[in-house]
Formats: sequence, structure tokens, C-alpha cells
Amino acid sequence: AFERVNFKKDALIIEEGEEGDYYYVIESGEVQFSMKDKVVGAPAKRSDTFGELALLYSAPRAATCKALSEENSLFRVDQKTFR
Repeated sequence: AFERVNFKKDALIIEEGEEGDYYYVIESGEVQFSMKDKVVGAPAKRSDTFGELALLYSAPRAATCKALSEENSLFRVDQKTFR
């Protein structure tokens, strides 16, 4: 079901406008959100989730999500399993 994935600082986890493929849960680290190159909201932290809207509605990603910490560990689940 869930798969652990790791991202280094500044890695793009999701890019705004791309097709949604995974839903994410943060195990450790922080993730920053931006829309049209402008940072929005506070960084997401441990236990926060993101990516569900694109999976629920088969819509393009609404924001870019970038790893902020040196080491970021997340769990992800694909669209087929999520539904």
C-alpha cells in the first residue's frame, strides 16, 4: 500500500500542472508549497499530508511541493490504491 520515498533538500516532489499520481504523508522533514512561483502557506511537517485533490478529481496538480529539510522521508500511495 504505502511506499517510503526520500527526497534531498530542494528536490521537487510535485510540480504544479502535472498529472496527479501519488498522495503523500510526511514522516520527517518539511515541505514547502508554491503556486505560480509564489510560496503559499506554512511548510508542511511530520504527519501532514498532501496530493489528495489531484487523485480524487483526476485534475492537474494545483501547487509545486519542494523538500525543505536536508533529509525528507515521506510515504506515498498511488491513485489506484488510494481510490
